[in-house]
Amino acid sequence: YAMSPEGTPISKVTASQPCAAANLVVSALGSSRAMGGGITTVEATSTSDIPCNLEGFAQLTLFQGGKDLHLKIVQQPKSLSPAVPPARRIGLARGDRAAFNVQWKGYGAAADRTTPETLWFSVNGSEITPIRLDSRPAPFDLIDGAEVTVTRWFYLGPH
Repeated sequence: YAMSPEGTPISKVTASQPCAAANLVVSALGSSRAMGGGITTVEATSTSDIPCNLEGFAQLTLFQGGKDLHLKIVQQPKSLSPAVPPARRIGLARGDRAAFNVQWKGYGAAADRTTPETLWFSVNGSEITPIRLDSRPAPFDLIDGAEVTVTRWFYLGPH
């Protein structure tokens, strides 16, 4: 794969077919805390034998104890990391990885940190699927109606 001037990988795969949720292994790569908020990276690895693409923004839904927290999603056109260039459509071959960042202002003691959470997303505007979270029951310290910023997909390279 090629590298951008910023030193980040660029996908060389041309794929006209959108990726299906069934052909992606998706997980949240932990979260880091800073300045009263959190950030996590959601990574998807293609398991499809046919190249496919991811484009735009993932749609997220967070359930806590089976209840939708009705997040307010703000779409950030560029990555939260200055080294990651914005992408429109990312072609993925089998084993290629793409990701997006999720950032939020933490609600601390107002958030339920004990009831298990489940994060769901839809890929390319269809098919809702769960995202594997780390071992903590409630990694997101969010309340009902909280605002969450989501970046576009960006390419990570082969697994």
